[in-house]
Amino acid sequence: MTGSRRVRDSTRPAHPRVYLAGPEVFLSNAHDVGVAKKALCARHGLVGVYPADNDVPAAPVPASGYAIAKTNEALIDTCHLVVANMTPFRGPSADVGTAYEMGYARGRGLPVFAYSTLVQDFTTRTAHKVATVRDADGSLRDPNGLVIESFGLTDNVMLDYAVRDSGATIMVPQEPGAIGSDGSAPSADHYSRLDEFERCLALVMDVLRRRTRRGP
Repeated sequence: MTGSRRVRDSTRPAHPRVYLAGPEVFLSNAHDVGVAKKALCARHGLVGVYPADNDVPAAPVPASGYAIAKTNEALIDTCHLVVANMTPFRGPSADVGTAYEMGYARGRGLPVFAYSTLVQDFTTRTAHKVATVRDADGSLRDPNGLVIESFGLTDNVMLDYAVRDSGATIMVPQEPGAIGSDGSAPSADHYSRLDEFERCLALVMDVLRRRTRRGP
């Protein structure tokens, strides 16, 4: 790990602040989901920081969008780690805003943990959305001839690596379920599910305990 990340790993506050990244902020019951997630964080000795709790008005103008983005970055800066909901959103991959926040956190030296409410890997979900063809060399391609990632990972290699290099694994359901026609979650309820989220929090605490025992 890098030097900055090693310092973060070995310094554990009494109640680590966790930025809760994910597309659930777009749900009609986003506030209720945030309340539930923060309550689970508290149960595990963590302080959940939910982006939808900011006071920035969501007016349909660019300035409002930029203000929300700036506020979310500032919230991440106050946290010790990120837990990201990587459930596929409007397609076979994670919400792009969530992906950015994962990368931003990594750049700040923060550990990134994640979960998804779909068990199928990125390749399977992509092939569910588009017709695929396999080259003579075994490469899987889409209708435009572009290679489809086939690493057996939950999502794009950069997102999976961010979690793995943080000392964690992406929590997914223990049983397979349906996939939406576009390769994403089949219903909005998937974005507010808490089973995988709570398993992810348990993993966070386990990793933090191990790092505290190990020290710098």
